[in-house]
Amino acid sequence: MKSFTSLVALLSASRLIMGQPVENKDSFITDISLKACDSTACELPAPWHRIPLDLNKGAGGKYVYLHYRKEDSAKPVTNIIVLKDTDAVPSGYQKVAININEGTSKPKRYLAYTNTLTSSAPIQNILVKLGTSPHALDGYRNYEFNLNEGVGEKATLFYQPKVEEETLVPISDIAVEACDSANCVKAGWIRSDHDLNINAGGKFVYLFYKQENTNSYVNDIKASTQTSIAGYERIATDLNAGTKGQPVYLFYKKGTDQPIYSVTFESGKDLVDPFGYVKIDQDLNVGTGADEVYLYYRNKPIQLPSTPQLSFHNDGTFKILQLADLHMTSHRSQCYDVPTGGEWSGCTNLKTLEFAERMIKAENPDVIVFTGDNVMSSRDPRASVLKYANLAAKHGIPWAFVHGNHDDEGDLSRVELTQAALSVPYNLGRNGPYSLFGSGNYFAQILDKNSQPAFTFYFVDSGAYNINGDGYDFIKDNQVNWFKETSKQLVNQQGKKPNAIAFWHIPTTEYAEVSKVPAQQTGDKRENVSSSKTKSPWVDALHESGDVRMTIVGHDHVNDYCFPYVDMHLCFGGGAGYGTYGATSKGWDRRSRIIQLSNYGQNIKTWKRKDDAALSSFNEQVIV
Repeated sequence: MKSFTSLVALLSASRLIMGQPVENKDSFITDISLKACDSTACELPAPWHRIPLDLNKGAGGKYVYLHYRKEDSAKPVTNIIVLKDTDAVPSGYQKVAININEGTSKPKRYLAYTNTLTSSAPIQNILVKLGTSPHALDGYRNYEFNLNEGVGEKATLFYQPKVEEETLVPISDIAVEACDSANCVKAGWIRSDHDLNINAGGKFVYLFYKQENTNSYVNDIKASTQTSIAGYERIATDLNAGTKGQPVYLFYKKGTDQPIYSVTFESGKDLVDPFGYVKIDQDLNVGTGADEVYLYYRNKPIQLPSTPQLSFHNDGTFKILQLADLHMTSHRSQCYDVPTGGEWSGCTNLKTLEFAERMIKAENPDVIVFTGDNVMSSRDPRASVLKYANLAAKHGIPWAFVHGNHDDEGDLSRVELTQAALSVPYNLGRNGPYSLFGSGNYFAQILDKNSQPAFTFYFVDSGAYNINGDGYDFIKDNQVNWFKETSKQLVNQQGKKPNAIAFWHIPTTEYAEVSKVPAQQTGDKRENVSSSKTKSPWVDALHESGDVRMTIVGHDHVNDYCFPYVDMHLCFGGGAGYGTYGATSKGWDRRSRIIQLSNYGQNIKTWKRKDDAALSSFNEQVIV
């Protein structure tokens, strides 16, 4: 029997102590490598993590994938360069022997990196993005070289340097540049990676800043359509350059009190302010008819409020609200598949937020779980993340998430979406072990009246689309192995595993087996199960673990059924979002699932509510 001490050790190693997330602030890239293959089945073994973007995309030749690893005892990488075939390797650098352009007619190019030179900050994360004008989350910077130089789709390498809050230098200067393309640089300056003319036409407009030790720093910023503000210096570049909008200018002043340490932007409609930032209340896109754009800054460290420990109530109950497939966007989008005319005239995805608020008020959940496709094709994905996350955060409710197949279709990768989510208070989520597929593989536990783990939630990333182009993605072997090892350790003081629920987005192939037991189906099946074509070992592993009593997914918006499968119930939530397909126009309202635990997790029941006038409750059933 495993001791409770070993459980606490596992939780600590997983960055979760008694169900509470603890950030590992000293996790660095320590090595990089490449693998070139004739197919997409091209991956180095653990603990390497593959970035699943082919560096030769559109160029022919081999499939080439960048990998990295994070070894606790190794020195961090501080810089990455590209070498020509004839270039000597600089002192202190290690050359990766694989040609980036393997199998093409392009000139040979190689990556090299250093983890002995300390003049640059350690690198915490790296990303590869394709396209002519890729953008990244605040805090990332990009190398100017193209990993797919010459032929094919441009591949840009982004990196996230570690910034120590206590040694962070304030912003010493700011500037604005208007450029003819998104490849807008200013030598010696850091670019805030958000086009201030987003969706407005005209020039590409970016804010640049410096962080250098000096006698005074930027300590206030304003924006205005005026041409002067007393006591402030104006930056001459019009933020609406090249558009039909009103001229808008930034103004700043310097001093020694309350210097500004970072800036950020949001664009869209009905925006939620990023936590810890001050909003400059002037739309930088005013008069253009495009997305509203606002500048934010902070002049003190961000300290998120502590996330409440998940604990059963004194009567042994605990309630979970699932919100599936919200498909939030930074802008207002139309409602799909709703009646025409009347109250539905002019319907936008604000109705999604209204429905979620009704559910929260009616059920008063102890935790909210967002089960993927939380955002969709958004022009400002981070703004969309803040919108859905704020549904829980503004009420002080702990919340968790998994990603779906649509979440990373905008500018941000799954890792960046996770990082954006982690900037919102009361979040239980984590990226999870870096070597695993995807982002957002983690668990949390609920404590009983004796402060002992009494129930487990597992969260896994089911991916988006199969890398070989054959339909939807699936949960991978390394995630399954992580679950098996984790589940083995999650025993209580009696040597038993608490009951558990597993959450992910894309249904597995087993969900289609409801057709074999139609009499045992509770809820509706209005569409074919949109699973991967590949059978994952995931559900088999859940069965073998013996603790998982219920699985909950999203993805299929007009399926909301549960059915017994072996010793579990496989359940859909039903789509809650109006900015995507549904069946409200056919009398099948948007809906959401509630799960009620009782007897300290020994009993589970579930029901749903539909977004009708009465918020009707239906399909109550006992799981355990």
